[in-house]
Amino acid sequence: MRGGTLMDNKKTDDGLVITTLGKFEVKRSGQVLSQDSSYRVWELFKYIITNRQVGIVPELALENLWPDQDYSDPRGAIRALIFRLRKSLGKNPADNKEYIFFSQGCYHWNNDVDYWLDVEEFESKVQQAAG
Repeated sequence: MRGGTLMDNKKTDDGLVITTLGKFEVKRSGQVLSQDSSYRVWELFKYIITNRQVGIVPELALENLWPDQDYSDPRGAIRALIFRLRKSLGKNPADNKEYIFFSQGCYHWNNDVDYWLDVEEFESKVQQAAG
């Protein structure tokens, strides 16, 4: 399964299973990953997955997520959070690709990796019902 679509109506076994409606949870191979690491790491993950179709500018991400906090080195702060997030997620077992990559000054969600996202499934079902 790629890009959040279902294959044979089953959630992926090897990729990430991301639940955002209701209780937030990220799993891979039945193991809950979102219990590891800090609250800020998973808030950043939510921000990235919400904005998965566009690049995330490091300074804007920090400003949007934690507007009351001042950072002397915003790029360094986000780099450290991304490092911890990547460590928590690991690499996609199917092709050993990173879930998050850096390109042209922005962090991006890799839409080519194996993942299932409940919001995409919900939107797909709504479109099917409407059409």
